[in-house]
Amino acid sequence: MREQHPEKGVFGGFAPPALARVARWGTGYICPAPPGYAGALFELVRRQWKDAGRQGEPLLVGQINVAPGPESTVAEARASLLRYYAFAPELAAQSMEAMATTATQIRETVAAYRDVGAHEVMLSCWSDDIEQIDRLADLLA
Repeated sequence: MREQHPEKGVFGGFAPPALARVARWGTGYICPAPPGYAGALFELVRRQWKDAGRQGEPLLVGQINVAPGPESTVAEARASLLRYYAFAPELAAQSMEAMATTATQIRETVAAYRDVGAHEVMLSCWSDDIEQIDRLADLLA
């Protein structure tokens, strides 16, 4: 059972000090790393939570960059992601490579996050194509 702290937030990050903030002040952790890396990060957050004397467990959230739809939606999403991460070209390239654009990729990534212990998975749409919401609802129903 997760400890409830409505006044606290969900923190992200990769560095140990950032993860330690979850245990001290947070409600949970959001992990934008691919599921293959998320399991170790989730475990570290759980351990730090316990070491900090917190009851229950932190909320663990996986985050997936998605662009379900036609090639125009995918192209717009990739361009948006590149603009957002312009300060870090390597991170932009990694994020674009990990972006899920097909129903199969999205379902498999959601399942992989669940397999490593995510309580929730957040889908981040990078295109203005509003129909993505209906596509996501249909494919995850």
